Amino acid sequence: MARTAFKLRQILVPVDFSGPSEVALRCATAFAARLGGKIALVHVIESRRVVGELSESDTGMTEISRRVEEELCNLASRCSLARRSGEPTLFDKVVVRTGRPSQQIGQAASELAGDLIVISTHGYTGLAYVLLGGTAERVIRHAPCSVLVVRRQDGRASEPKNILVPVDFSPASLIGLRYALGLARPFGARLTALHVIESPGPMVRLEVDVDAHKRKLREGVKLRLEELHLEVEEPAGAFDTLFREGTSYHEIVAIAQRGDFDLIIMASLGRSGLVDMLLGSTAERVVRHAPCPVLVVRERRESKSQTT
Repeated sequence: MARTAFKLRQILVPVDFSGPSEVALRCATAFAARLGGKIALVHVIESRRVVGELSESDTGMTEISRRVEEELCNLASRCSLARRSGEPTLFDKVVVRTGRPSQQIGQAASELAGDLIVISTHGYTGLAYVLLGGTAERVIRHAPCSVLVVRRQDGRASEPKNILVPVDFSPASLIGLRYALGLARPFGARLTALHVIESPGPMVRLEVDVDAHKRKLREGVKLRLEELHLEVEEPAGAFDTLFREGTSYHEIVAIAQRGDFDLIIMASLGRSGLVDMLLGSTAERVVRHAPCPVLVVRERRESKSQTT
C-alpha cells in the first residue's frame, strides 16, 4: 500500500529574539525544508510589560508593533540568505500580536491553520521551571495543533536521527506512533516505541502475588509491543520496541538522558485548562525534564477561544 507523504504545511515559530528562540528557528527551518512546509514568525508583545514604557515615552503601541514586524522581516531575510542559492524561501508570514503569549500563539495557530508550533524554552528544568512558569507548557496545554519544544543549543543536530515514542496502547498513543513514523521517514531517523509498566500500588501489593503479577504484565506487554507493527500497518523491523518498569515520565526522561535519543514524540489526550492540571500530564512532565526536544502530538482542531 502506497504511503501518503508526511507534510507540515504551516509551521509557527514564536520569536522573542533570544538565543533559545534562534535554536527553535533553526529546528523549524530543518523541519520545513524536509517536510515541504512554510514558516510563520510570531512575536507577542506583552501589554502589561510595555504599559510602563509607553507612559514614559512618546512611542505608541503602533510604532512598537511596526518595529517588531520590521525585525521579524529582517530575521526571515537573514535566515533565507543563509540557505543555498536556488533553494526556495521557507518564510511566508510574520505575525505581531499583543496580549498573553500562550493565548495569542494559540489563536495565531488557529487562524493560520498551523500544523506545528516550534517553541523554545530557556533551558530550565524541574523546580526552577515550575517556579518560573512556562509559556511553552501553557502553549502545549491549549494549542490547536502539535507542539515541538526545544531547549537551548546542547550540541544536538536540528534533524532527528533517533526518536523515542512512548506508547500506552491507547488510541491516542497510536496516533502519536503513526505521526512519528511519518516524520521519521523523510529524516531517515530510527524510531523506538517504549512502554513503561507502572509499578503496582500499595493495595495491589497486599492483594496479589507481586512477582507473578509482574511476570504476567511483562508477558502481556511483550505481546502487545509485537502486535504494534500490525496495528499501525508497518512491517516487522520498521521500528524497535522497548519496555521498562517504573513511573512513566521518569523512565522516559532517564532513557533520554543517556543520550541515545535526540527527539521524543508523544501524544496528548487533548485535555485543556483546569482538567489537565488536576489530572496531571506525562507529556508536560517530560517537557519539563527531558534533555532533548519533545514533540507533543495533537490532531489539529479549531478552537473558539483560548484561555491561559
